[in-house]
Amino acid sequence: MTEQPDQRGRTRLEPLFPRYLFLSSDPQRQNMATVRSTRGVVGLVRSGYEMIKIPATIIAQLKARMHPASGLISLDSIGLNNGDKVRVFDGPLAALEGVFKERRGRTRSLLLLEILGRETPVEIDTRLLQRLN
Repeated sequence: MTEQPDQRGRTRLEPLFPRYLFLSSDPQRQNMATVRSTRGVVGLVRSGYEMIKIPATIIAQLKARMHPASGLISLDSIGLNNGDKVRVFDGPLAALEGVFKERRGRTRSLLLLEILGRETPVEIDTRLLQRLN
């Protein structure tokens, strides 16, 4: 679960991966028929005939962001400082790189992006940013 602000600024809870269950298994040694026949299961996520494997590092990162008491996962916990180089990884500005300037509230940030040959201030959802090294 994650906390998301709605249009009125109120916080609401939403599942981070709705209707997904992460399962640690070895399909070569375990029968997946029990999982597939469980009530509510639509299918297993596959690429062709192979089940998709989530790297252990991603699962560890999700667990590291999880609050121990509530189970909520924080999506905007990356610390950014003025001058950090960042990349937008989703949305209409995906793949653009810029410089982080400041936070604008809980979920927004001000960046300087080079657009049409000049630095342009752009306000964007902080959760769409990743820090560059």
